[in-house]
Amino acid sequence: MIVRDEADVIEKNLRFHESQGFDYFGIIDNLSTDGTRDIIEDLSKDIPMTILSEENTDYRQDVWAGRLAECLSQRGIDLAISLDADEFISGLGSTFKEIADELQCPLMCPRHNMVPLKAEFSEFAKNPLLAARYRVARPLSTQLPIMLRSMPGKMLFPLQGLRSIARGNHSIEHEIGERSVSDRALIRHFPVRTYDHFLKKLEQARARFRQEQDAHQNTSWHIRRWLSLKDDGFIENEYASFFVGENDMKMYLSDGTIVEDLFSNML
Repeated sequence: MIVRDEADVIEKNLRFHESQGFDYFGIIDNLSTDGTRDIIEDLSKDIPMTILSEENTDYRQDVWAGRLAECLSQRGIDLAISLDADEFISGLGSTFKEIADELQCPLMCPRHNMVPLKAEFSEFAKNPLLAARYRVARPLSTQLPIMLRSMPGKMLFPLQGLRSIARGNHSIEHEIGERSVSDRALIRHFPVRTYDHFLKKLEQARARFRQEQDAHQNTSWHIRRWLSLKDDGFIENEYASFFVGENDMKMYLSDGTIVEDLFSNML
């Protein structure tokens, strides 16, 4: 993981993945100021992990993820996956480790958004993970509404033979050319957090974009869109659109776009 200001979710994330059979964690802390670093250092007393510091703000995700992969490889870890603090991967019908033990080649693990209801906004403010109880099981083919779009998965891969991890951690270069897609594992992504956290992340992204002179404008297009809306004074309305209204929810449930997901009971 590469983390920055994830104090609201990081402990749940690490303890959950430990329960799924993950043996070791490599974490880069990138200038957290909200207590994230203190939390992971405290957890490192009973969860095996290496914590690295990164003080640059250009967010060279591919380079940093490569450093973590090398760190894990040196500690004898066989398989790795690069996740964000708001992503939780689990096996379907078994622990994730039991699925990973059968891995023969790099495996693409599907990723679905978890979305909250407008009617549960007050509960969401208390605990975003527990309040987002609906999963986008059949994403829309359009980019908007943004929370209902199709999400690229993440790669689980053998560390031996790894050549590089692409930016975004959605693909890799590996000496094994074959790829497969898992139907036994799922990444649940919790993209909606508190409004203050959302604004803070946007400004961190703005600072990063200023340093990325060679980045394509389609890179992180959704964040660039949010920054434009923020500058135009419409970001609060955009944030409100992340919460699904009652009428829309009934429609999405009936056509299978969204399903109720009791994953929060596992946290």
